[in-house]
Amino acid sequence: MSPTLTDLAFSNGDLVVIQVSPGVYDLSTVTDNQAVEQGAGLTLNLQLGFNQYSPTEGWDVFRWLKANITSSDVAEICKQVKRLMERIDFVVEATCTYLGSQQEGPTEETQMFNIKLRTTFGTTEIPFALGGAS
Repeated sequence: MSPTLTDLAFSNGDLVVIQVSPGVYDLSTVTDNQAVEQGAGLTLNLQLGFNQYSPTEGWDVFRWLKANITSSDVAEICKQVKRLMERIDFVVEATCTYLGSQQEGPTEETQMFNIKLRTTFGTTEIPFALGGAS
């Protein structure tokens, strides 16, 4: 019996459309770090978006959208990022590192982080940033 679309959608990987040749497309599953990176980026964006509309649930990221953050703020951000990333399929361990801030305007800074993911496919890294006005 050949797999159906439903079977593929719930297999261990992301269902994608690939171009086999010009004008010819097929369905395939992707099970590599590129798929994990895309999933991690989407997960971070969704978490931040949900918090914007429901700040009492999940992360209270808006307290960090200021020019100066403390070392305890950095530790809390990294703790929450680690917890979230380690819930993603194929992620074995996540490490969040604070890279510093970048001045964006007279009262605005972007706080930059690097997230290192050890996955069943190897190791990969993704950027993460929080920004806003003080």
